[in-house]
Amino acid sequence: MVKCIRKIRQRGGEDQEKRIKTVYEKLAEKQQTQKREANRSRTYPVTWRPPLENWLKANVDAAFRKENETGAIAVVIRDSKGKMVLGFSGKIQAKSSTVAEAQAIRQALIIVNNLNMGKTLIESDNLKLIQTIKSKTTIGEASAIIQDIQILMKELPEKGMT
Repeated sequence: MVKCIRKIRQRGGEDQEKRIKTVYEKLAEKQQTQKREANRSRTYPVTWRPPLENWLKANVDAAFRKENETGAIAVVIRDSKGKMVLGFSGKIQAKSSTVAEAQAIRQALIIVNNLNMGKTLIESDNLKLIQTIKSKTTIGEASAIIQDIQILMKELPEKGMT
């Protein structure tokens, strides 16, 4: 912009002020467009991958509201063809998003165990939590729930977690 203004001043003429104002307005418009583009939410395709034949997949998710330590969990169980077998949702109390996600995993395992669903893959988008469960360790804030999950995992003859 500084270069443009310098050029306008060097050329001289009576309409300098008008040309500088035009350059400024165009630059401001360009910056606004760039801000809008940067703030526009980016969408990525979500791909559901089926479990192996004769297996089920339980997709879990949680939402958490810090202000009042509440949230919601959801479990969707599908077969290898993508057909929904069961769905569950519920309100929860939680201290963090990790605790909320752990509650969703625990609920999925309770459902699978109680209904004797057999071969089931549990899928969560919380990689840290999944790694913690698989490594048989805990995360302080969710340690009791993670211990429940580890016990429930032992009760499932064929299971997996991603």
